[in-house]
Amino acid sequence: PFVAITGNFGESIDGSFFIDDDEQIYFLRASNTGIRIIQVNDDFTMGSSRTLDNTVLGGWTEGPYMLKRDGNYFLTYTGNAVTSEGYRIAYSYSQDEVFDREAFTEGGLIVLSTDEDYNGLGHSSTVMGPDLDSYYLAYHNLNSSGGPNRSNNIARLSFSGTEMIVEHAELYNNIT
Repeated sequence: PFVAITGNFGESIDGSFFIDDDEQIYFLRASNTGIRIIQVNDDFTMGSSRTLDNTVLGGWTEGPYMLKRDGNYFLTYTGNAVTSEGYRIAYSYSQDEVFDREAFTEGGLIVLSTDEDYNGLGHSSTVMGPDLDSYYLAYHNLNSSGGPNRSNNIARLSFSGTEMIVEHAELYNNIT
C-alpha cells in the first residue's frame, strides 16, 4: 500500500516531478510567468525555486512535464486558456542544465488544432513504449467548453537532436 510521506506542498496547480541522473528530485508547476521549478529536499520539503525563462505560453502556463533523452532535457507545457480552441502544447529544451533560469530554449509548438471537431489540445505527459525506445505523448482535447469536457489522446513522439516532433496528432488513428 501507498504511504503519504508529506502533506500538500502548497505549490499552485499541475505539479509533476522529475528525477535527474544524480537523483535530485524537482517539482514543476504552473505559473503566469513561465514554468516554476523547485528543488525537493531529502526530507521531501520544498527547497530553492525559480521560474524558467522561455517556458511561457499565452500568459498562464500549465501542465509541465520534463524528460531527459540523450543528454537533453525536454519540458512540455500548455497554455492559452483551457477552454480555448487554441489551447496548445509547446516545448523548450536544455542541453546541459535543468535548474538554471536561463538554460531553456524555446522549441516551439508540437500540438495545435483549431479544427471544429478536434481542438483545445493540452496537458501532456510522455510515456516510453514497450520496446523501451519509442515515446508517446498523452494529452487531451476539448469536447466542449462547458465544464470543460475533454477526451484523452495519444500520439507518437519523435526526437531529432533537440527537436521534438509529434507525428500524427489527429482525432482518429493517432498511432501510425
